[in-house]
Amino acid sequence: MKCPRCGGDSADYGVISFQLGKTRAINVDVRVCSRCGLVFFEKTEEKPGFR
Repeated sequence: MKCPRCGGDSADYGVISFQLGKTRAINVDVRVCSRCGLVFFEKTEEKPGFR
């Protein structure tokens, strides 16, 4: 996946459960850009775990 800020390549950190308020959570894929260092995430249906 490309970085939304600079378009550089990103490294995959893994999938975590992200809390949305007190009662709801979604699974997100956490990534970090190798060029600018931006940490970003996207929704996924995978189970939480680090790679």
